[in-house]
Amino acid sequence: MQVWSNIPDEWGPKVKKAAEIMGVKGNVSRYIWLLVWQNLRELGLLGVKNGEGETVLQEG
Repeated sequence: MQVWSNIPDEWGPKVKKAAEIMGVKGNVSRYIWLLVWQNLRELGLLGVKNGEGETVLQEG
Protein backbone atom coordinates (compact mmCIF):
# COMPACT_ATOMS: atom_id res chain seq x y z
CA MET A 1 0.00 0.00 0.00
CA GLN A 2 1.23 3.48 -0.77
CA VAL A 3 0.03 6.52 1.14
CA TRP A 4 0.54 10.17 0.34
CA SER A 5 -0.96 13.52 1.18
CA ASN A 6 -0.53 17.22 0.65
CA ILE A 7 0.33 19.30 3.69
CA PRO A 8 0.50 23.07 4.15
CA ASP A 9 3.82 24.51 2.96
CA GLU A 10 4.58 25.92 6.41
CA TRP A 11 4.54 22.37 7.85
CA GLY A 12 7.45 21.27 5.64
CA PRO A 13 10.28 22.47 7.90
CA LYS A 14 8.47 21.12 10.98
CA VAL A 15 8.01 17.69 9.40
CA LYS A 16 11.70 17.60 8.45
CA LYS A 17 12.69 18.63 11.99
CA ALA A 18 10.40 15.96 13.50
CA ALA A 19 11.92 13.32 11.20
CA GLU A 20 15.39 14.38 12.37
CA ILE A 21 14.31 14.14 16.02
CA MET A 22 12.96 10.62 15.39
CA GLY A 23 16.29 9.58 13.87
CA VAL A 24 15.36 9.48 10.20
CA LYS A 25 16.91 12.74 9.00
CA GLY A 26 16.40 13.27 5.29
CA ASN A 27 13.83 10.48 4.98
CA VAL A 28 10.32 11.87 5.33
CA SER A 29 8.86 8.65 3.92
CA ARG A 30 10.40 6.63 6.75
CA TYR A 31 9.16 9.22 9.26
CA ILE A 32 5.58 8.84 8.00
CA TRP A 33 5.99 5.03 8.18
CA LEU A 34 7.07 5.37 11.83
CA LEU A 35 4.06 7.56 12.63
CA VAL A 36 1.64 5.03 11.15
CA TRP A 37 3.44 2.12 12.86
CA GLN A 38 3.32 3.86 16.25
CA ASN A 39 -0.36 4.65 15.85
CA LEU A 40 -1.28 1.09 14.85
CA ARG A 41 0.75 -0.26 17.76
CA GLU A 42 -0.93 2.11 20.24
CA LEU A 43 -4.37 1.11 18.94
CA GLY A 44 -3.51 -2.59 19.25
CA LEU A 45 -4.09 -3.18 15.54
CA LEU A 46 -0.81 -4.82 14.58
CA GLY A 47 -2.12 -8.29 15.28
CA VAL A 48 -0.15 -11.24 16.57
CA LYS A 49 3.62 -11.58 16.41
CA ASN A 50 5.51 -14.74 17.34
CA GLY A 51 2.38 -16.28 18.83
CA GLU A 52 1.86 -13.47 21.31
CA GLY A 53 -1.00 -11.01 21.19
CA GLU A 54 -0.21 -7.32 21.41
CA THR A 55 -1.23 -5.67 24.66
CA VAL A 56 -2.74 -2.21 24.85
CA LEU A 57 -2.25 -0.53 28.21
CA GLN A 58 -4.87 1.97 29.24
CA GLU A 59 -4.44 4.35 32.13
CA GLY A 60 -7.33 5.02 34.39
